[in-house]
Amino acid sequence: MTIRVEATRNALADEYASRAVKLSLWSGDPAGSGSECTGTSYARQAITWGAAASSTVSGAEVTFEAPAGTWDYGALHDASGTIVDSGTITTTILNADGQVKVTPTYTQA
Repeated sequence: MTIRVEATRNALADEYASRAVKLSLWSGDPAGSGSECTGTSYARQAITWGAAASSTVSGAEVTFEAPAGTWDYGALHDASGTIVDSGTITTTILNADGQVKVTPTYTQA
């Protein structure tokens, strides 16, 4: 059943955001054979979410320091570090160490 009440969709989107407190960067699908980024400058990034509106909640852009590679997935983690969700991001190919910027967004259908 589709949720027809926007206030309910917004509340669910806010709940989702409250569970997803950190974002990690991946090469490949975390639910498959993907690999989380590693390196001396890499760290999972805290997410600052806004309030949901029109069934969507967005976080502030986060910046990862990443080594050379192809970065095409992100994973959301709860406070204990467990992955709560993952998805594709705009593919970034780095030929040398650099930055990857990601803006997390979730839409409650």
